[in-house]
Amino acid sequence: NLDTDQPGAYGRASEAMTNYMYNLSMSLLPHRAEANDFKYVDLGSGTGASAIHLAEKHSRISEATCLNLCHDQNITANERAAERNLSDRVKIVEATFDDTPCPS
Repeated sequence: NLDTDQPGAYGRASEAMTNYMYNLSMSLLPHRAEANDFKYVDLGSGTGASAIHLAEKHSRISEATCLNLCHDQNITANERAAERNLSDRVKIVEATFDDTPCPS
């Protein structure tokens, strides 16, 4: 249960959902259990919190791409990635879904 009156409750809930989705996706790829070249794409990434969290926690994610429209949020995402020495693995892309640089 999540007590939403506690400081940081929404951040913890978001992090828990991010971890759940990561674990679920990995369970669907048992044939790649030992791989270290996973790529993560976050569409509408905001400040990049999910991508940064996953890249920081899981070295098997070789590249995380954050696609977001908001310039100010993208600046924050770049700063946060740099603070955690993840700029080489977390890329922030300012674009629309239609203009995504990710291959289909």
